[in-house]
Amino acid sequence: MNVGRLFLGSPRETTLAHVWGAQSEVTRTWEELHDNVAGLCAALRELGVGPGERILVLSSSRVEVIESILAAFSMGTTAMPVSPLTGRTMLQAIVGKMKPTCCIFEEVPDPDVLRALDELSCKLISLNDPVAIPHAHAYRPLIEAGGRSLVLPSFEDQHPALIIHSSGSTGTPKVVEMTHGALVRYFEYHNFVWSQYADASDSLAATSPMVTGLPLHHLAGISTCLQGILNRRGSYLMTYFLPHAYLKLIERTRCASMLLVPSLYRSLLNDPYLREMDRSALRCCILGGEACPKELIRRIEAAFGVPAVVVYSTTECLSGIGHSRREIFAQNIKPGSCGRQLFGELSLRDVDGSVREDFGELWVRNATVHACYLDHEMNDARLRGGWFRTGDLFARDEDGDFFHRGRVDDMFICNGKNIYPLEMELLLMQHPSVEAVCAAPVSFPHKGPVPAVLVVSSQPLTSREVQDHFRRNGPPHLVPQFVMFADGLPLLGPGKADRRQAATLLQSGFESRRVTASG
Repeated sequence: MNVGRLFLGSPRETTLAHVWGAQSEVTRTWEELHDNVAGLCAALRELGVGPGERILVLSSSRVEVIESILAAFSMGTTAMPVSPLTGRTMLQAIVGKMKPTCCIFEEVPDPDVLRALDELSCKLISLNDPVAIPHAHAYRPLIEAGGRSLVLPSFEDQHPALIIHSSGSTGTPKVVEMTHGALVRYFEYHNFVWSQYADASDSLAATSPMVTGLPLHHLAGISTCLQGILNRRGSYLMTYFLPHAYLKLIERTRCASMLLVPSLYRSLLNDPYLREMDRSALRCCILGGEACPKELIRRIEAAFGVPAVVVYSTTECLSGIGHSRREIFAQNIKPGSCGRQLFGELSLRDVDGSVREDFGELWVRNATVHACYLDHEMNDARLRGGWFRTGDLFARDEDGDFFHRGRVDDMFICNGKNIYPLEMELLLMQHPSVEAVCAAPVSFPHKGPVPAVLVVSSQPLTSREVQDHFRRNGPPHLVPQFVMFADGLPLLGPGKADRRQAATLLQSGFESRRVTASG
């Protein structure tokens, strides 16, 4: 088995491009992509990089990143894309633990990180030429000298192909390893999910390009881009997400479906170009990666004139939840619903593992579930008899629609009531002046945890106004006892709030207020 054969095993009519700003573009035809991957494979072998070893890729979203990933798939090494914005300490830890044999980078790594790579005798390849490090190789001359014959040997199902450092919801990266067999199954079902967005009269899966606004160190960004190549669709990458440039790219390519996290949609809604943009080719806006308030769904639908579809999956596996083609094109989707069971098995469970019909942690069992963590203890904790425990709470209504309700480990108890931070956030996001919010408990002496919120507002707000909004629109136990305002939320990745950091900020602000009040 070789997952690279899905994309490079036979010629196809497709292009791959990355875009800086609104116009500057680097494009590859399929033939150029194939030849560059072949050249890189030959060059890596010449440098002594072989099957089973790991290639660290530190870059923004460029065509060379996809070439590096496909080269790793093809020759049996493991691609390890990591954000170039990763902090020095975290990057040093990744290098020390993963021990890459090769590092392909865009900007010269931090000196301490570079020193750690040198201690491993790691081969260095710079995407920029001239090379700023004497002992590094330049990417372009390297692949041009490498030859154009691409060999795609077979590997065992369990042979590693891709490592993703998923930030999850904790701030501590989960190291997820995708094998050749797991990726082949993943793309088989990923293709089925994407096929729901193609109607019979106009097969979008074969005509409309894929525009990837999500970064390539996330599986969603990689898989969306590769989905285009797999289905002979043009694939466009944004090197870094810029709202104005993204809207122009969607317009220019006549992309039929957008996939972004809700916070990036908010940035689009604030961009002036949206008012003049040609949206005639657009069929739907897909939202994933975080919970989406109903008010934001309504704003997106009003602004773009197409359905806004909420989706849910995980880095570890596909969830099996989704929307059918009939529902999407009939615009018969409940606001906030992540869909119904599309494939596999789904179960809602209590903390003791007993089955619930209406609310609980989502467990999934399908062909994409596998022991994916490098940490074997995590595999033992999250996998039970072929079931994957997602750690996410869902409600399921009488029609079988699933609604995301937050993380299992976010829930806390105050005065005997279970409080789910996501429930607080969705309620407060209904306020027209609230741009973003993160809820978390703060510790109150002699009382225990009480609800608090960190709020980003577009207009001046007071704590009393925030609390009054809760009193008017929700149950009494959700009223925050401490409100803190900020210019932005701490983030783990694109659109994903760092709840632990937010909780730390709230606790610090709460204690400062108590000290000031007591003084």
